[in-house]
Amino acid sequence: MQNMVIQHRIKKVLRTAGLALLFALTCFLAMSFHIPVPCAFKLMTGLNCPSCGVTRMGIAMMHGDFGLAFRYNQLLAVLMPFFAIYILFFTLRYLKSGRTKISRGENIILIIIIIMLLIYGIIRNLPFYPYPLR
Repeated sequence: MQNMVIQHRIKKVLRTAGLALLFALTCFLAMSFHIPVPCAFKLMTGLNCPSCGVTRMGIAMMHGDFGLAFRYNQLLAVLMPFFAIYILFFTLRYLKSGRTKISRGENIILIIIIIMLLIYGIIRNLPFYPYPLR
């Protein structure tokens, strides 16, 4: 019985990972063929959102230019490894225990990240923002 439960969890994780991989592949192909990916926030407000520059950051990373990738979106470039570690631990915990609810500490960390993204979104729209986004 326990083995069947674990197999079910593995199937769910693989299905989710497959969808994420399909999304990443679609984005990769769009970037490779220079298909523009518009930012809905920027279209509606004219402002740069906290994730503006991610497409260009991804292109720069595909070319191995991590300095340029960092210039396009400093905060997300720094947070990316932490997101990867978080997803890994969350997935391993789910596979082991079936628990999907995040802990109080994880919730606090996510709130801090959201606050950081909001502050970063404000700062990057100030007239003295140091790096060009285009």
